[in-house]
Amino acid sequence: MACSVLVEGHDVAGEARPYAVYRLLVVEDGREWRIRRRWNDLRILVADLNEKHGKELRESGVTIPKFSSHGFRLAHQMLELKFLNSRAAAMQSLLHAYISALPISLLSSTGPEPLLCFLSADLPDAGVQPTPAATPRATVSAAAGWGGVDELLSIPEGGLAQAATRALSERSDDDARLPSPPKVAPPTAPVKGVLVAEAAPAPALAIWLIWSAVVLVPVLALAARQML
Repeated sequence: MACSVLVEGHDVAGEARPYAVYRLLVVEDGREWRIRRRWNDLRILVADLNEKHGKELRESGVTIPKFSSHGFRLAHQMLELKFLNSRAAAMQSLLHAYISALPISLLSSTGPEPLLCFLSADLPDAGVQPTPAATPRATVSAAAGWGGVDELLSIPEGGLAQAATRALSERSDDDARLPSPPKVAPPTAPVKGVLVAEAAPAPALAIWLIWSAVVLVPVLALAARQML
């Protein structure tokens, strides 16, 4: 019996940042198991299959439904029942097309690796963690002292938030070891009708005085001797 997949429904998980999780029933040769996947898991699957097995998909003759990675909707609309039902139906159609186009057996571990991983019983809850918020790559890389964008991209999805938190913590420790800047009193409001001259910043004034004492005074003294 060929492998088959049924999208049974969906749940909303997470408290601070709710997200949708889809329940899948996988059946092959009388054996069945249930897994949970997010829409982002399906997006990764589509990208991997197009990259690694695009030729096989085109030559199979099976019509692969168009995949929409993101919906142009407000955050609260992403969890509306009608929208989630439409995504569940789209996931069902896409997985059915993939299984029809690409020979696969979960029990014998044969077939495209991305599809085997997506339907694997060994990963029943893969991808159910909420997607971390976008973090500027250059900021995280510089703060953590990593080797650049390539190393940052190698971090698994679930570890990016922890890596960013660790980097910010290390930066906070470094900042704590630096001497505190001198406290500057807030400027007082000028009295109406009185012209107040703006004072030069203390560091600039000190530098000017030192320069005057070291350079300007000897030059003036030498000039005075020559005039005598």
